[in-house]
Amino acid sequence: MSPDSGNTLRYVTNGATGNNGACGANGNFGGYRGQDGAPGKCGQNAHALKVAIVSYNNIIFVQGNETSNELNISDRTVTISVEARGGDAGNGGNGGDGGKGVTGPKGKNATRYRWGQNGGQGGTGGNGGDGARGGDGGNGGKVTLTVAPSQTDLLMLFNTPDVRGGAHGRGGKGGYGGPGGDGGKGGESHHYVTTETCTDSSGRTQTRFKTHYQPGGSQGPHGLPGQDGRNAPDGRCGNAGSFHIAEGTRRYTGPYDLSVTASRLLLNQPGDDVFSNPANRSLLTCQSQIPVTCQHQIHNPSEWPS
Repeated sequence: MSPDSGNTLRYVTNGATGNNGACGANGNFGGYRGQDGAPGKCGQNAHALKVAIVSYNNIIFVQGNETSNELNISDRTVTISVEARGGDAGNGGNGGDGGKGVTGPKGKNATRYRWGQNGGQGGTGGNGGDGARGGDGGNGGKVTLTVAPSQTDLLMLFNTPDVRGGAHGRGGKGGYGGPGGDGGKGGESHHYVTTETCTDSSGRTQTRFKTHYQPGGSQGPHGLPGQDGRNAPDGRCGNAGSFHIAEGTRRYTGPYDLSVTASRLLLNQPGDDVFSNPANRSLLTCQSQIPVTCQHQIHNPSEWPS
């Protein structure tokens, strides 16, 4: 790997991202259940990453796994990024929605002897499918930086290694229960005509027609909705990886980590002890009354590169 447009040299062994689970299909008409979602795929674990750095004849050599790079020792604009992050997990698929319930049966039609019957109740909607669990995030990798005891100043070129575990996948949501079916149509009404004869006062026969009406039935009630599917839990986040610096036979969990708990400005005097920053040659006077602690007791280099 070579420096990109942002003057950053990147060594990356991140784990691959897991795919999202497929969503379940919706249930068919007739109150069929929705299908369950598919689980999300787990993120892959990051691979171990070993990076060695050394300077020789004003050239900095960086070796990361099977990739080598050379940098001019005077170019302090380049930073080195080390990443061994676990892959993010895929989300679980959502459950499919339940299908609509069947239409209720039609009521019987009215006759001259009875009213029309009401329609039947619609069928119950299908249950929603269950959501699927999200995948687990991949674990971060093991990063080792190797440097000679006399060249620990080269560690200032490195950004803080990223060994985070992958993010968990979101659990899928259960599908909605299907709506109840429509109520059946009521039976149709019925009309019929009857005749009756009678003799009037003149002795003539009279025929009379009489219309009768039998009402039809009402539409039946809707069916009950189906139950919603169950929501699935999220996956687990990946575990963070590890990082240490190998300096000779010693191991450290980080480079310089000085913490000044109190300070006051003093003018430099001839013979004062100082800390030197090789990037800009600025000086910080060290006085016994200024407490300074170092969390990582890594060796100071014997000499700064020129």
